[in-house]
Amino acid sequence: MSVQVTASGIFFAARSKPTLTRSRSGQPQLSIRVVDRSGNLAEGWFLVWTGPQAQAFWDQHGPTWKPGQPLDATVHQIRPHATSPALAPEIHAQVLSLSLAPWRSEAHATTTKPAPEVATA
Repeated sequence: MSVQVTASGIFFAARSKPTLTRSRSGQPQLSIRVVDRSGNLAEGWFLVWTGPQAQAFWDQHGPTWKPGQPLDATVHQIRPHATSPALAPEIHAQVLSLSLAPWRSEAHATTTKPAPEVATA
């Protein structure tokens, strides 16, 4: 029996810039290090996105990429990968879908009303 686990949520781009390479089959492959900040912990993830959608995403967003950029992602083939015995494992996953999410200040600005103006004499 095979179980396919997927996860989705908001991740944040790590400091290292993503890399666009070619897979063994010659397709575009975007590798992105992100951080999951859910709960009280920050957990490192390494996401790999293969195919023309990855190339199109990077062509559109690569020039303005910033560390900390919120990303709305759905991933699968999730597995821990031990980078060092002294460090927590990094989670590796394949991207099913990925899009930019609004920065917190942008999301906050669209969901709150501006403060009322105060009349001054």
